[in-house]
Amino acid sequence: MTSSAYPPAARRVKPIRLELDLFPAWRYWRTQRKRGTISVCEAASGNRGLPRIRGGDSMRTRWKRVGPKPRRQAAMGAGGLEKAVVPEEEFVMTGGHSRRCFLARAGALAGSLAVWSARAGGSSETKADVKCRPDVIVYRGGYPGWPWVARAGRRLVCVLRDDGVHDFSPSGKVLFTSSEDDGKTWAPATVVADEPGVDDRNAAIVQLPDGRLMVCYNTYTQDRISRCMVTWSKDNGKTWSRPTPLADLDARTRAAPLALASGEILIPIYKAPGSGAIAALSADGGNTWRLSSVPDVPGFLGDEWSVLEVERGRVVGILRNSGARDGYFWKTESRDGGRTWEKPVRTNVRDARSTSPAHLDWHGKTPVLTYADRREVSVSMVTTKDPEFCAWDVEHRVLCYQYRPDGSAIPDGGYPVSVAVGERRRFIVDYEIRPEGNRIAGYFVDLPAGWG
Repeated sequence: MTSSAYPPAARRVKPIRLELDLFPAWRYWRTQRKRGTISVCEAASGNRGLPRIRGGDSMRTRWKRVGPKPRRQAAMGAGGLEKAVVPEEEFVMTGGHSRRCFLARAGALAGSLAVWSARAGGSSETKADVKCRPDVIVYRGGYPGWPWVARAGRRLVCVLRDDGVHDFSPSGKVLFTSSEDDGKTWAPATVVADEPGVDDRNAAIVQLPDGRLMVCYNTYTQDRISRCMVTWSKDNGKTWSRPTPLADLDARTRAAPLALASGEILIPIYKAPGSGAIAALSADGGNTWRLSSVPDVPGFLGDEWSVLEVERGRVVGILRNSGARDGYFWKTESRDGGRTWEKPVRTNVRDARSTSPAHLDWHGKTPVLTYADRREVSVSMVTTKDPEFCAWDVEHRVLCYQYRPDGSAIPDGGYPVSVAVGERRRFIVDYEIRPEGNRIAGYFVDLPAGWG
């Protein structure tokens, strides 16, 4: 690093190596730094240039680069989690401060770390009791991915895709499993769809009001052409009907079909690859389908999404956005049962690392959004009292789990879907691709009072 990276008065000192067990404030700082919820900035003039932890939007400071090429971006609004992070090995002192002085000041700054973390939408729940291993393994396989879980009477039912690679595989197939004890144990998986020469993937499942299990999924060819398919089971998943296409359209599925109060069935799909969101609506039990598009607007291009009927005829959708890289989820809605859709608007919920779809569901009478707040790192839940479903309570989101204790990313994962298994408990399925084994994992999450 060149000296021009530092203020003129700065002097480089030997990096400080701390025994973290002796300094709780620094242990907290290091944990938060790994999760990306703190920033380092140059202090305002008049305070001898001591590096400070940014305490919130009210601190008017002048950002400086401290350490070699820190990851630095402006902190954003509610739910935003952009940051500048400097490892403690590269932390420098300016203005002639001694190490003793610096360490003394570090303890006093610990409180501001928690304050800024909460303000920025960062969870202050990064502590020893954050869940870092699954409660149950639903399935182990070659490259299992993109699971979906739903309730079917007293059982939970789950579908997933498995093969040996993430991308196209001619032997990719859709599998089905079920649990009789609310997710604690799972039956051996059986095949739902396995068309030779194509990759059957992106499956989701629902139990319809008539008792049938309905699975939607899409095929995927070596030429990267997809087609949305549906299949039914009348015997609780023992056998499945011959799959039928929704439409002659290059499109993909992600979320489960939604049985509307009108008796119609709605499936949220999207044009491949990430080229616009579409709703498929059936008025005859899934035999025929009509399509309607979600409008694209500047900065937004529809992708994977999930839907919820919040009152009769009013359907809300939460969408992944392919039109920007800021990680925010967008919201659209239909007030005519899915026939037409309003222009999407941005919510305040985001994935601060890279995007994956969120899952929208009811927990009792409370709307719950399950999502990867940092894909391949951690998963959260959030709720809202906003009747427009745009402003979510991100400051009090539930940090459900992170994949590794140190907050580092796993190679692939982060498509969580949850289902209610108690008055204040939900069960999440997610896929995890790890050096130690690839699996569909299950996590139980206890919710705060008032969620339900």
